[in-house]
Amino acid sequence: MIPAGGCYASAAEMGRFIQFHLNDGKVNGRQVLNPALIRQMSRIHSPVKGQLEGYGLGVNIMRTWGGGVVDTDLLDHGGSGFGFGCSMKWFPDKGIGAAALSRSRSGNNAAMIVVSNLVFQALRLKGDWPSVSTPYRDLTARRIEKAKLERLCGNYGGRGWKLSVEFKSHVCGIRSSGGDFQPLHFVASNEAFTEANGDVRRLYQFILDDKGLPQRMVMLNNGQVWDYIDGPNDKLGPNRAEWSKYLGRYEWKWHGAEDSGRVNMQNGHLYFDDTRLREDEPGLFFSSEGEVLDLRRVVPTWRSHRIEKLGN
Repeated sequence: MIPAGGCYASAAEMGRFIQFHLNDGKVNGRQVLNPALIRQMSRIHSPVKGQLEGYGLGVNIMRTWGGGVVDTDLLDHGGSGFGFGCSMKWFPDKGIGAAALSRSRSGNNAAMIVVSNLVFQALRLKGDWPSVSTPYRDLTARRIEKAKLERLCGNYGGRGWKLSVEFKSHVCGIRSSGGDFQPLHFVASNEAFTEANGDVRRLYQFILDDKGLPQRMVMLNNGQVWDYIDGPNDKLGPNRAEWSKYLGRYEWKWHGAEDSGRVNMQNGHLYFDDTRLREDEPGLFFSSEGEVLDLRRVVPTWRSHRIEKLGN
């Protein structure tokens, strides 16, 4: 086992792992794990009302594919690192699953393609293709006063990527990190959908605090969460004088390559590049995504990487 929770295994061993789940926790006919725990692992915990997909205990629960929402669960997980990629998928109710390993420096795309082709082809050969429905088709946009929408504007951060909610030509929408802008069609003051060129609509819900300010945004299709980072309506931060010693550019190595970032001050808050930080104790900072900047020691760390300060 390695700290992130992964393990080193062969494709055959991963196949046995999937078979273990398809058999409800049995190995060679012997019950090793309580079936109730297997089912708990593949359940979305604390879902938002209307959420279709999400993350269980170590697996993704997928229900939107084939052009809509299906009536069976597809469980999935994968990952990559240090020149290897892995992907595994299985249908608990269909008795079908597959795993693939690949050698790659660019993630696990190859393994994902192989596994997807295998499980969907097996489903077709079995003649057990699920029924498909179209979600959110009957939603109707309504007019929401601009002042309420302006309170939602700002930057949001999720696992691995960020987006912003902003106005463009008097239209409130979502801008991706790549620069693409999609108008939001609001069905309530905290719920809106985007059109997807005839494909499944994406429905977003803004989770607000007791003052009506955004805390996070959830895509109900798949349970993806973006925490609110900052925005034009924020109040001035604490602007602590002792933070000035942390400001500057830092460098570290990752997979043999050099990377760098800058600790800076914006609107009275400490940032690492464009990620706002919250101080938990002197010199220890957390981002909304759970990343850690630890400046308490002689050798500081960012996201568990040892970093070196190069200057201001």
